Amino acid sequence: MSARFRRMGAWSSMMRIFFCMVDDGMSCSKHHPTKVGCPSRPGCVLLPPMNPHQVHLIRKSFAELGRHEHLAALVFYKRLFEIAPELRPMFKGDIEAQSKKLLDMLGVLIAMLERPLGLELELKAMGARHADYGVKDGHYAIVGAALLDMLQTTLDKDFTPETRAAWTALYGAVEMFMKAGAKEASEEHASHVAGD
Repeated sequence: MSARFRRMGAWSSMMRIFFCMVDDGMSCSKHHPTKVGCPSRPGCVLLPPMNPHQVHLIRKSFAELGRHEHLAALVFYKRLFEIAPELRPMFKGDIEAQSKKLLDMLGVLIAMLERPLGLELELKAMGARHADYGVKDGHYAIVGAALLDMLQTTLDKDFTPETRAAWTALYGAVEMFMKAGAKEASEEHASHVAGD
């Protein structure tokens, strides 16, 4: 896929997210009435299969994680490379910078939990980009394991079984949409190449 073609796709995704998010406090649910509503705010929707209590647990634990952000991100990458040392070459550059990107990305995802359409579009775009970096479907389970280990190590006793289940549900949705985005980009690229 050409860089220009990828940029156009990313721009299109960002514009859809922008138009979905920039409204007068209403969620995208009015355009997608099949989404499940949440009781915390009228008209708000949650990323299935999560419920409002799980979102609360994720936000609470992420706030606690923020107090230990440097340690948390370093623990994540240490664990990731212990599980799958073959992934190390994919992370060029400073792990400190990668660590900041990881936590920033988690913060963006968590901020968008009640905007499932925007979050889905963002995750699909991320999946397409990560496929370009060489990420394969099998890598998602490895990253998920490293993420849960990082949360357990950093949050310790505050990482309850209920909180773990909430993060597992969130990561399951992240994995599903990112894989879908990678697949869609691959199919789009194949049809574009076939059309040339």
